[in-house]
Amino acid sequence: MESQATLSGPCRTGGGKAAGERLEDMTHSRAAGPQNGGMSDELNLARTILEGRNYREVGDDELLERSRALLEAWMAGEVRMERPKVYDHYAMVLVALLRRLGEQQARLDELEARLGNTAG
Repeated sequence: MESQATLSGPCRTGGGKAAGERLEDMTHSRAAGPQNGGMSDELNLARTILEGRNYREVGDDELLERSRALLEAWMAGEVRMERPKVYDHYAMVLVALLRRLGEQQARLDELEARLGNTAG
């Protein structure tokens, strides 16, 4: 089954991929077996997104876009993923979401304060 998911956002590593790359281009289909050291065809969420970079080198937009593409492909049965440990995988997604939530709350507070000042 061919994946329809795409990944957006620039990769900041040498040999990086262009925006809108196809999911299968990033995931490098891996067959299990002795020819590749017994590697599973299951993807590691964090390693697939980070591509060897430190998590702090990956912006929230890229992290969220790539996470969404991988998780949607996994839920649709298009890719298989390793069972993660929360500190390894989902923690980086949760941190990005929490930062985004904080930014949105600050914007909402600012808008409410403006409305409060103009309403009275």
